[in-house]
Amino acid sequence: FNQTFNQPQSCFGFCNDVPSSNHGHRFHHSNKMQKEDGLKAAEDKKKKHEMDDLLSEALNALTFEEREDHQEIIHGVNDKIVEDDTFLDRAMPELESHLANTKTGSLYEIAESMDPAYVSARAFRVMFLRANDYDAKATADQMIRFFEMKHQLFGTEKLVKDIAIEDLDEDDIDCLKASFVQLLGRDRSGRQVFVHFGGLFGDLLSSKSLQTCLRVQYYVIMKALQSEETQLRGTVSIWYAIGSLKVKTHKGFFEIFTCARALPQKKAAYHLCTDEMRQFTFCSLIVKMMKCNMRARMRLHFG
Repeated sequence: FNQTFNQPQSCFGFCNDVPSSNHGHRFHHSNKMQKEDGLKAAEDKKKKHEMDDLLSEALNALTFEEREDHQEIIHGVNDKIVEDDTFLDRAMPELESHLANTKTGSLYEIAESMDPAYVSARAFRVMFLRANDYDAKATADQMIRFFEMKHQLFGTEKLVKDIAIEDLDEDDIDCLKASFVQLLGRDRSGRQVFVHFGGLFGDLLSSKSLQTCLRVQYYVIMKALQSEETQLRGTVSIWYAIGSLKVKTHKGFFEIFTCARALPQKKAAYHLCTDEMRQFTFCSLIVKMMKCNMRARMRLHFG
């Protein structure tokens, strides 16, 4: 038969129930979604390039020999420990000189007045020298930051005391049990491996104070640093933010990183693991806060 329809026909030759204007609306919506996906992909690609550029600049700033050393450090190829007591003996007076020039008005000076033996103990200072590759000035600067951080977290009365489990309150213990920061044993080079679970940390902040989380991080890291092997071989830090453990908020992460920088860890390598490109925003904040030589020891794992 011969019929003419004003509305578009279906594949069976009958009139569709959906008006033609709705087809146009669906087509427009599909195009809009495709455009948004394209913009998101372009933005993700831009973030990835920015991160790659940051890390590449750090590597390019090193000499060929330094790059080779960093590669061996990152992958744990060189497991030899070399420390010269004579070199340490020379570094001590230089450290004391830098401290004398920078301690005025600091919490370090207050700690020194409370217990000179505690802050000047050789083992205590050697721990900081090892963490800073025996750079006396960098060591002095970190010791100043260390006592500032310790005072912020535990108060004046515990400034010249090694923090023990008994110094943690009930909230601290609950946070410790939540395990947002954990020790994963040692790698093939004997380095202590720490893992931070970004999602767990973010969840804890909904019920615990940031101060509590920082105290727990301080306790876990300083407890591990009681081992001379950990001081000498260094630490490997893993930031894990994948699946249900991904970062949902950036709240508190600047403080977490600032706290970690104040502690005398010999940082061998950083690994940032994520399955979402938008997590790179957080990663880039961490990278930009790092010194160039530490950026060269960072690796990003996506997927």
